[in-house]
Order: sequence, then C-alpha cells, then structure tokens
Amino acid sequence: MIGFFSSQQRQLYIEDIYKVLAFPKQYVIQFRYQETDIDNDIRRNIMSAIGDQGIIFYSVTEDLGLRNIPVRQVKVIDVYVSEELGYVNFYLELGDFVNCEISDGLNTPSQFPPNTFVSNIIISQISSEKWVNLIERIKPYFKQIKFIYIKSIKSVKNRKIKMFHYNRLQKRSFLILDDEEEYVSEVLTYDKTSGSVQVDITKDDKVIDLSGGIPKGNEVDTSFIRLNTRAIEFRNQSSSLAFSSKDEDDAIYKVELLIEVKRKWSKSIFFGVMTMIGAGGLLLGTYFAKTFAAKEFYFYTSLAAVFIGVSAGGLHWLFNKK
Repeated sequence: MIGFFSSQQRQLYIEDIYKVLAFPKQYVIQFRYQETDIDNDIRRNIMSAIGDQGIIFYSVTEDLGLRNIPVRQVKVIDVYVSEELGYVNFYLELGDFVNCEISDGLNTPSQFPPNTFVSNIIISQISSEKWVNLIERIKPYFKQIKFIYIKSIKSVKNRKIKMFHYNRLQKRSFLILDDEEEYVSEVLTYDKTSGSVQVDITKDDKVIDLSGGIPKGNEVDTSFIRLNTRAIEFRNQSSSLAFSSKDEDDAIYKVELLIEVKRKWSKSIFFGVMTMIGAGGLLLGTYFAKTFAAKEFYFYTSLAAVFIGVSAGGLHWLFNKK
C-alpha cells in the first residue's frame, strides 16, 4: 500500500487535504511531490505505480512529534514526471474515507515525513470511516473553517449519480452533463465556526443556473442544490461549479468541479422527425390538390395541415421561438 502524505508545512498542502475531504468519490485529484520526497523503490520504476492502491495521510505536528492521520483511500490513475523541474504528479482517484493502523514494527521512520512523503508502507485494520467522524478527528488541525463534502450529483430524470471522467491528455477530472436538464447536488457540511462562515457557490452563468445554497447556523447539515443546464450553441461547452469558504485568517479554500455540458442527441433526432413530418405534410397537400375532387380535397388537405401543424408545434417547442 502506497502512503501519500500531506502536511501543515504550507497553506497549499492544508488546502489539498481540505479538497480530499470535499470531492466526491471517483474524482481524480493531483498530488505533486519533489522527486527527493519519494521513496527510492517507487522512484526507480515510477510508472509501475499506476493501478496501485494507496491512502492519503495528513501529517500533523503534536507535542510528542508527528501524527499521521489516515484520510482517504485512493487508486493511482496516472503519473506525470517532469525531469526538467524535478517533480512528480500523482493523479489519484478518490475512494472511501478510511481509518487504519500503521504497523510501527514493520515500518521504519525513514518511510514517513519529514524524511519521505510517498512510500510503500505496511498498514493493518483498514476500515471505512464516516465523513463526520473523520472531520471530528481532523478538525483540531485546521483553523476556523466550514468543511464540505460534495457527496453526489444526480440526474432528476433518472435519479442516477453522475460519474466523473478523467482526461489523460489534459490531466483533469470532469463531469459530463446534458444540456437542458435538471440535476441535484447533495452537499454535507460541518461548521466549526458557530455559523460565522458562509460557503459561496459560483458557476458559469451562461451554461448553468442554480437554485438553493448552503445555509449558515447548523453544525452538521445536508443541503440539496439544484442545477439546471441551459441550451448550448455548440456540440459541447465547458463550465464549472465552485464552492469556496474562508478561514479566520481569510485564507480561501476553494473546491471546483469542472463540467462539460453536451448537446443531447435526442434534440437532433426530434428536429429531424419534425422536419420529416412537415415536409410530408407539404408533399401530401400537393399530391391531394392534383388528385382528388373538391369534397375529398378539403378532407385530405386538412389532414396535411395537421401534419404541418404538428411539425411547426414541435419545432416551436424545441427552439422556444415565438
């Protein structure tokens, strides 16, 4: 099992742990390390780490030394090595929140911070942990901040959870949503600020509309935020949804979800069907005018008009034109 350690040495590392606590399952997060902070056995064959399981730890300072708090189980999805700059990016797919025991007798101090921040370690008694229990254990090592956990984003239409995708070329994790659809995001919050901090939600106004938010006050709460995607002009359009909060020193903790909104195939199919009905109505009207007598002509041209009317009504609904 690979241990990925973050620490309190820099604000950036603290924010990384905040994000690990906030992002939903299957999201791929980037952890960057200097090559010298990686265990030699892993560094010698770095690409072989892809597919391995690991655990992210938060290394905190206590009176008796460093304490390594297990946070979340991960899977290594991708690795990028920058030989010119001397660092390695690990792309980690987030799994369950966990608790475990580090087997002290089977590991050495050189495998842990401040000596090494990525290493193969032996652990035992791995078990899933509730998010709220993990926050209780980790909150003393954060300043006054409101923790969030984006548990899921579901489609209102079929109630299925939207799963994340990972682009290996761009090295990013993202959601794919259909345009002109409704979704609901379930967000858990733990407020250790006694209601003094608000979580702000920002989005791309051109693509996404929001309804609802995260209220102040409750120490532990669940919010359901409605997302409506708008009709887009292109085949797909990039967007984002961001949750941000400040601690007592006004440091900003931001959790951003990248979103690709795609035009539904059903709209194109519907457009084609309505066009065919309208064209068919025109052809029938022309044919009936040349074929039938006056009495029959009125009946069949009325039928053709129905076809054209259905087509016009369908296209009016599709494009919302007045």
